[in-house]
Amino acid sequence: MIEVRKLFGAQTGVGGNTIDLPYVFGLFGNDTIDSAEALLSPNYVPTAATSALTQRTRFIPLLERRLAATKWYGATDAFMSGMQYGYVGGNAGPQLEDIDDPMHDAIAYKVRLEFAIWLSDWRGLVKNLGV
Repeated sequence: MIEVRKLFGAQTGVGGNTIDLPYVFGLFGNDTIDSAEALLSPNYVPTAATSALTQRTRFIPLLERRLAATKWYGATDAFMSGMQYGYVGGNAGPQLEDIDDPMHDAIAYKVRLEFAIWLSDWRGLVKNLGV
């Protein structure tokens, strides 16, 4: 967690000056979410001097089940503004299709939404290598 805070503090803006982003979110897998929540506990006691938190880290732990056992991500509010999405193939909004079924007295619809998400500014997201 301390490494993530240092990485965010070292991020630079377009002009090269430090922008010092705050660590707000943590994306953790099933195996690491409990450890992250334990760090936020008021009863947290470090087992070594190197693992002591000199400044209480405040972040919101989020569970992402698809993450590998030891890997996790740190994100900031700025990450959310750097995330953009758009509709694929000009299909703005939900696409609705009628499904004809002559065997039943019913109306059925198929609804799909096609969009993509991409990052235009990656500085608000860091990855722990899982070591």
